[in-house]
Amino acid sequence: MTNVEQVDLAFAVLGQPIVVRAPAQPDAWHARLRALLAPFAVAAAPAEAEVIGVDYTEADGLWHVTYDKFSNMIGDESRLIQHIEWQVFTCAVQNAPGALALHGGAVTRAGRALLLPGISGTGKTTLSLALTTQGWHYLTDDIALLDETPAGIAVRPCARCCHVSEASLAQLTDRGTALEGPIADLPEHFHAAAPSQAAPVGWIVAPQFTPDGELSLTPLTQAETVALLITSAFRQNTRTLRQQWASAIALARQAPGWRLTFPTLAAGLAALDQVTTKEPVP
Repeated sequence: MTNVEQVDLAFAVLGQPIVVRAPAQPDAWHARLRALLAPFAVAAAPAEAEVIGVDYTEADGLWHVTYDKFSNMIGDESRLIQHIEWQVFTCAVQNAPGALALHGGAVTRAGRALLLPGISGTGKTTLSLALTTQGWHYLTDDIALLDETPAGIAVRPCARCCHVSEASLAQLTDRGTALEGPIADLPEHFHAAAPSQAAPVGWIVAPQFTPDGELSLTPLTQAETVALLITSAFRQNTRTLRQQWASAIALARQAPGWRLTFPTLAAGLAALDQVTTKEPVP
């Protein structure tokens, strides 16, 4: 790889200082990455920041992205900034202190959070954003970092850029959902409204969008809710698996769990309204 002048692009994500150490040239993608990570950009990071290295090989036109001794070769600029953004958040989630880190969305209303755990493609982003037109306040659509607080286990806000498909965008636009974008010339990347303050979890609903299926809303036992939370959890360097299980058990005791299968956005929102009109567990 070519030895060239480097610059540090600094970010603070979930309280974790992270530096993307990149070639000063070519630099066209620097502004795009900063736009994608705008809520987390800082002027400089401390010396102990985690470093994600980027090198460029002019001969073959490839970027090499390296973190924790693993390297990926990427030839397309858009794929490069998306990969770096993913790596930044992976690093932040793994190193951030917290009771539990989940792949999930969350919104809050009247001091309680609705948690929507699930992998990509389940509809949690579309639901999280659509709920903001029904009196809910946005917290996150993809990364739910949970903290132990005097009021119970709470969801921390995360302003990561939302990934919204063309079909979802059309539905959200029809509902008047406030979105900014596309961001960084990436057609499916949007910023939502500024996240609300952290709130203790009052309900847990695992969504699954099935356009050819039927509406189904099934209550879960505490054991089933714990299993759901663990299967949605990210690896955390700051927590042992035993500690993660303990937090999942405490959260399942704190809030009732449900599994939701929905064929349309309207049906999913109506089912969530049915769940959340029930009084949350104190």
